[in-house]
Amino acid sequence: MTNVIFTLAYKDGSVIDLEYKPFDTEHSKLWLQGIQDFCNGDFPLHDKNRVYNFGDRKEELKIRIEKCNITIKKINQEFNESIPEIGQTNTQKNLNFVHTQFLENKTHPLYVQLNLDIHSVESVLDIKGKYRGQVFVGLPNQTTKPLPDESYKYFTLRQKFGYCYANYPHAGRHLYEIFCSKDTDVFDYNDHILPQHGICGNSYLYLGSSILDLFFRGYWGIRKIFKENNLEERLAMKWGDPKLALGWLPVAKLVTAIDKKDLFGIVKLHSIRLTIK
Repeated sequence: MTNVIFTLAYKDGSVIDLEYKPFDTEHSKLWLQGIQDFCNGDFPLHDKNRVYNFGDRKEELKIRIEKCNITIKKINQEFNESIPEIGQTNTQKNLNFVHTQFLENKTHPLYVQLNLDIHSVESVLDIKGKYRGQVFVGLPNQTTKPLPDESYKYFTLRQKFGYCYANYPHAGRHLYEIFCSKDTDVFDYNDHILPQHGICGNSYLYLGSSILDLFFRGYWGIRKIFKENNLEERLAMKWGDPKLALGWLPVAKLVTAIDKKDLFGIVKLHSIRLTIK
């Protein structure tokens, strides 16, 4: 049995190992293969800073917005764009506008960085007063593989402490993300609305309080969006189709004995390795 160890670093440079055991599902095997390809390929881990909500929220939100605006300034200067900066008020509305108006089919590293910066702000912005420790892991040189048909029944709108979910690997927005961000601009672009249909080694470690009520709030909120925006026709899927892929796809579970308080002060992803049990 092969487990995955994500090593996270604190602000003082010390580290903590979090060991995850993959579930016995076909999509978990595909996810693990992506992790193995990364580890065996000896690729450098560039995407280390998508670590959210392990410290003071107000200070972190300020830093994330400032970083996003630095990227916007660079793009405006280099490409003669007119992307508006993200404000401290109406922040989500600002983010939605930038996401849908300026990022379509853009592959330059600065635009890719801006997309990451936008999601970074959203990860800190929308925590609803809950403890929402989160780590997003993007691996280089990944091949996205189609999800097996049986995998769609595992998507869930419930988040559990210590679960690892397959991170969304496509360009676009899935339905739960649209619901959370209240992104009405996205409905002007059919190709921006894209339920998850692939998987690679990219990961989402949820290390916050377990949230079960999202099932009820999220389910009916997404259904309302689906009906009001004629998504049945636009996506060629009926409401209730498992391939709408609502929520997250669990791939592994934390087996390291830790408490949420043990993670306070985490600031970055340090490394990833495999262990054979």
